[in-house]
Amino acid sequence: GGLTLPAVISSLHLGDSDREESEDLERAWAGVSAAVLERIGELERDKQIEPEYAQLLRRRVEALLDETTNVTTKRRTLLQHRSGAERDVFDAGRQALIALRRQGEIDNAVLRRVQFALDLAQTRKDLHTD
Repeated sequence: GGLTLPAVISSLHLGDSDREESEDLERAWAGVSAAVLERIGELERDKQIEPEYAQLLRRRVEALLDETTNVTTKRRTLLQHRSGAERDVFDAGRQALIALRRQGEIDNAVLRRVQFALDLAQTRKDLHTD
């Protein structure tokens, strides 16, 4: 087992874009939420809105943030699950390929060519995951 292209890509963390995007979204919503809650407090202190309405606005903002965070977390979990399943599928293909070589049904040149094609397909998938 030499070094494969997916292993190199993985070591460079280029496949982490979904996780990084999710974390960025969480930070963005947290920043928006903090600013909105701060502004509600200012409006309430300046008597521009009533305390009851300020509390209603706070609950709405918190509900929006909770909903957004839950969706982001669910998306990340789904992507991790899919990524693991896809890795498993590619690994099954590689194992079958190695078994064919061990049984003498294919030669080393075919083994290497198909391994390269599998590596390339998996790398493309990793780089273009939504």
